[in-house]
Amino acid sequence: MKIIVNTTEFKTALEKTFKASALKGSLEVLENVSISFFDDELTLWATDLEKCVVSKIKATADAQEKTFALSDTKTLIKAFKFFKDDTLEIIVFEKDVVFICGNKKAQQDIFQKDECPPLPPIFEVQDIYKYDMDSLKKRIDKVKYAVSKDTYKALFMGIHFNGADMVAIDGYRIALNSDSNLTIKAPFTLTCDSLKVVEDVLENAVEILTDNRKYVSFVSGNCTVTTRIIDGQYMNYKKCFSESKYSVSAKKSEWIENIKYLKASTGSKRPAIKWDADGFHSKELDLKASCGVDSKIPITAISFNGNLMIEALGQFDKKVEELEIKINSALSPLIIEYENDKVLVQPLRL
Repeated sequence: MKIIVNTTEFKTALEKTFKASALKGSLEVLENVSISFFDDELTLWATDLEKCVVSKIKATADAQEKTFALSDTKTLIKAFKFFKDDTLEIIVFEKDVVFICGNKKAQQDIFQKDECPPLPPIFEVQDIYKYDMDSLKKRIDKVKYAVSKDTYKALFMGIHFNGADMVAIDGYRIALNSDSNLTIKAPFTLTCDSLKVVEDVLENAVEILTDNRKYVSFVSGNCTVTTRIIDGQYMNYKKCFSESKYSVSAKKSEWIENIKYLKASTGSKRPAIKWDADGFHSKELDLKASCGVDSKIPITAISFNGNLMIEALGQFDKKVEELEIKINSALSPLIIEYENDKVLVQPLRL
């Protein structure tokens, strides 16, 4: 069977779908891209059985249907750097496939149709949302630092979508970003691995389709990323941002600079910083630095992990300088806010 496609379109589709393939050490067919021709359309897909990328491009062929999977997608992608002609011929034999572009040729063995992984299930769509990829990427990047690395807490290893909120929790911090332009009716949580693929392969406007139960699909142009929803009931994070007794304004740059100073001066990998009426203090050494607040805090002292605080402050845009910090007591979390961003950092007990 001979299939003819545009070289650039095929190369782009191959690279995008390959991002969803399984890690080395899995079933070999899951480490590769599957290809199917039907009705003047070539469908490429790859999956690790949790997420799947599907790309479709126009094609012509001398037969009605053919499905197979590559055996070495990574090498083929490297070969495409030297394929310069606009037209690509894909000649499929019983046990192998040959790619011909101008005077360049690449050949490899194939998996048969019955060995290919399934395409994502066609689920009953309950809700459809339209959003732009730039905003989605920016919001994911803002909160992903607070995603848990604890494999025993699967829900916290993902990012939670609820109403206008995107939330990440690692047990020490809560990172929250809100945007009313995307308001999810039925909350869901997705793994960071899946969202990384969404960021890598999709562009421009995106449609988000969900069955409100098991699956979410992100669609942009001829490419779709489908991922499973993480099972379980997410914690009620909103009650953690309840009314606070005290509030002060702080300069973000001064906080970051002086926390970094205390960390560097002590050499500690996990610097414990105490904040009291006189400023910041290091637990390890008798060092002090300004805390850059507009008034003295009305409690005796509150302590926190300097590394966690620096990461949390990084959630706020570079141009943002004045932050609002809310406190209840020395043993209560610190809440930092600016417009659509909120951060909660748990205190240390020294």
